[in-house]
Amino acid sequence: MAEVLSCRLAEADEGLVVQACALTEGQWPSDPPLDPVEKARGRVAEARAYTGDPERAAMMHFVVEGDRVLAAARTFARTIDTTAGGMTIMALGGVIVEETRRGNGYGRDVVRAAFERVDRGVFGFSLFQTGTHNRGFYAKLGAMYPGNRVINSLDERGPESPAFNVDELVVVYPEREGWPAGTIDLLGPGY
Repeated sequence: MAEVLSCRLAEADEGLVVQACALTEGQWPSDPPLDPVEKARGRVAEARAYTGDPERAAMMHFVVEGDRVLAAARTFARTIDTTAGGMTIMALGGVIVEETRRGNGYGRDVVRAAFERVDRGVFGFSLFQTGTHNRGFYAKLGAMYPGNRVINSLDERGPESPAFNVDELVVVYPEREGWPAGTIDLLGPGY
């Protein structure tokens, strides 16, 4: 039987993180491609270097069956600049379900686990991007599509460089008042 696990990335079982990285590399290969073990070790090292609020530390969320990862997602704190000023949001990335297990609710389960910190008030919002084919999925979970332009002012190509893939949807969770209109600056690369 599948179960949902959430844990701080710095303390996560390396085997589970490697499996999650293998799934994401299979779906969205890095350029250049990364070995899942190296990618996992890099993510864990980055998480261990975090010195901020422990409640906002990077986390991994898994749906596992035995020792096999069926779905995964990663969340972490990201400080952004908005038309209303600076804001620390929960970034959501690497949401993946093993191809042969899609359609069983595992994506929903892992994303609900990820959103739990927003629901508890640890973060006010989560900001991420997704393909247009996922519009209904995230809407059912309570997300909104505010239409913000998202840039990375620190990009070497120039301060107006897009931070997210322009062909994908900008998503904010939850759908409620308080999310600023206008341009969002990730102050770093997309995720």
